[in-house]
Amino acid sequence: MVQIKCWMTVRELDYEKNDSIPHTRKERKYSSLCFRNLKSSILTALKASTDTSFLGDNPATTETTEDNWNVFTNCTTAADVASVLSSLGTAKDGAAAKAFAAIVGANLSTTVAGTSTESASPYTISVTGDGYYFIKDKADTVPTDTNTDGTQKVDSATRFMLEVVKDVTATAKSSTMQSEKKIDKDVNDSTGTTEENKDSADYDIGDIISYTITATLPSNYADYKEYYLKFTDTMSKGLTLNTDSVKIYYGAADTTGTGITFTSAASGDNTVYTYEIADLKTVTGASSLTGGSTVTIKYTATLNENAKTGVEGNPNTSTVTFNNDPNNSGAGKPTQNTPEDKVVAFTFEVNVDKIKTDNTALTGANFALYKLFKDDAALAAANASRASDKQYTKATSIKYDNGTKDYAIGSEVWALVQEITVEGSDFDFKGVDDGTYLLVETKTPDGYNSVQPMKFEITATHTDGAEPALSSVTGTDTHGSTTTLDPINLGTMTDNKGVETDVINNSGSVLPSTGGIGTTIFYILGSLLVLVAGVILVTKRRMGVEK
Repeated sequence: MVQIKCWMTVRELDYEKNDSIPHTRKERKYSSLCFRNLKSSILTALKASTDTSFLGDNPATTETTEDNWNVFTNCTTAADVASVLSSLGTAKDGAAAKAFAAIVGANLSTTVAGTSTESASPYTISVTGDGYYFIKDKADTVPTDTNTDGTQKVDSATRFMLEVVKDVTATAKSSTMQSEKKIDKDVNDSTGTTEENKDSADYDIGDIISYTITATLPSNYADYKEYYLKFTDTMSKGLTLNTDSVKIYYGAADTTGTGITFTSAASGDNTVYTYEIADLKTVTGASSLTGGSTVTIKYTATLNENAKTGVEGNPNTSTVTFNNDPNNSGAGKPTQNTPEDKVVAFTFEVNVDKIKTDNTALTGANFALYKLFKDDAALAAANASRASDKQYTKATSIKYDNGTKDYAIGSEVWALVQEITVEGSDFDFKGVDDGTYLLVETKTPDGYNSVQPMKFEITATHTDGAEPALSSVTGTDTHGSTTTLDPINLGTMTDNKGVETDVINNSGSVLPSTGGIGTTIFYILGSLLVLVAGVILVTKRRMGVEK
């Protein structure tokens, strides 16, 4: 704020900012530039202006209605201009005052009359004489550098203001653009649990991810004659933009959105997409926007085969470029960027090592991984958010032991994620998210006993914030006491990518030791044979005695 006393003339007040606190205007210094005499360029510009707030009745005519006559036409001195300003009600900081301030701002002198010393609002400056005062940002004080933590300083220039004779209070007429990027939701297909508006989430490869970028207009948006806006979105290699999904929404009331086209350019392994609005004020559908209104871009991207698994994740960043000076706005005028906002889509691996009882590699097996869905509706919802060539198919049967046995599906809803046939002994299921899974050995190596299906749950912990991060991935055996399932030991994240397990097969000459009924039945049969042999032996001995 500024408190001033001055004499009747046109003067400029400006300030400088100390941006030691990130993104927050905490300290300004105001000063005033004095126009002892009205500059001819200001008078010429006033007379040439077609601003509607300067139009009125021509006193040389007898008409009583407005005839679009410029009220400054007959002005020749500063006093004439001050008289017209007074009649226009500029002391209320109305439309005429704003228009007048804009013209003065383009024709400023460099004479500084004084500077305030406050470190926080209110800001006071004392000058000599009464008059109209012009208030603006001191040159080169809107920050363009970064804070000590590396983040971009964000601020906007104050709209030019006009204040008048006597003690007055001048409040900075500025705020700044705010932007935010989010992943719309994170769904666990097995439980149905859903989280919304996330900075981090986990997905299967083939899933379609919904993103939202929201730009909130500054409170003094009405002070801009033009408003330049540009959205910049950078996608990592593991994400493929679905170009027909991109829509822009003007304000909260817009529920349908307007289809737009991003301009794209390669940047290393990433792709940079931009959408530029030369003047938001003239865009169809945006005329009702005011300070605090939102401009939102929504789109989807598919997690593709290039996706990074584990802690590296698949980041997507955005920033918004905007006009930050209402006195000098539009395309090509001063702009600033909002701080970069990052979201990350994570995906994981399940690595299976096939080994013998002596821990050496065993070849000749095939494995399939199935995923459990909460119900049929959950499976349908998952397919609605998956690429057309990655659709899940509900399993009607799950075979194991070389196709001779069936896992009891019952009322459960399972779908095949992937089946792997390799010559070696390593099976890497890449690109899964949290949920419940069934690992099935569909082909057993020759000369070895089959293993039963193994049921487990993957859980993951990842954090939101400025730097979203994956904290942990855990695989938990869920076979319980079920005798038709074998236990599995997955543990916690390995190699920062996912979970891993060893699956052991016993040779055909070794009794299976999976914990199922197989071992027990052999023990029972063995005991019975021993008993029968004993009875026969006793009988033979008795027969020998009788002889």
